[in-house]
Amino acid sequence: MAITFPLSFPISLILDKILGDELGTVYDKKKLIELLRITNENNDLEKDEVDIVTGALVYKEKTVKHIMTFIQDCYMLPLKSVLNFETVSEIREQGYSRIPVFEGDRSNILHILFAKDLMFIDPDDNMPLAMVCEFYNNEVNFVYADTPLNVMFNEFKSGEKGHMAFVQEVNASGEGDPFYE
Repeated sequence: MAITFPLSFPISLILDKILGDELGTVYDKKKLIELLRITNENNDLEKDEVDIVTGALVYKEKTVKHIMTFIQDCYMLPLKSVLNFETVSEIREQGYSRIPVFEGDRSNILHILFAKDLMFIDPDDNMPLAMVCEFYNNEVNFVYADTPLNVMFNEFKSGEKGHMAFVQEVNASGEGDPFYE
C-alpha cells in the first residue's frame, strides 16, 4: 500500500469526482424481508427474532384489526363482581395488569381495572368492584378497526389514554341505523 499510494490516491480522488461517492448495497423493506427469509438457514437468528424484525418492518402497513385479541378471548370481570378472596386470587392467577370491566354484555366495557388498584383492597371487606372502578375511574380507550399500528403505538407511548384499547367496528347488519360495536 505504501508503494502504490502515490499513484492510487490521486486516481481514487479523480474517480470519486467522476463517479460520485460509493453508496454500498441498499435494500428496501421488501428486499430486506426476502433476504431474511432466504438466508434463514444460514444465519444465527431464531424464528422468533426473524418474526420480530419482519413485523417491525411492516407494522406501518397493518391496522389494529390485524393484531387485536378478540373480546371472547379476553379475561374480563362483570361490574357486579365483589372483590373477595376468590376474585382477587383469580385476578392474581390470571397475571394481567389491566382487566376490562363490563356490565351486562361483554362488549359493553365501562372501566379498566388496574391490578395495582387492588393493592389497598382487603379481600375480607367484600368491596364491590363498581365502587373501586368509580373511585379510580380509569378511562376506556376505544379506537377504530382501521387505525394504523404506528398511530396506536405512538398513542400508547404518550400514555395519555393508557396502554389498552378496544377496537370498534361499524355494525350495519339488520334494520335500523348502523352502530359501533
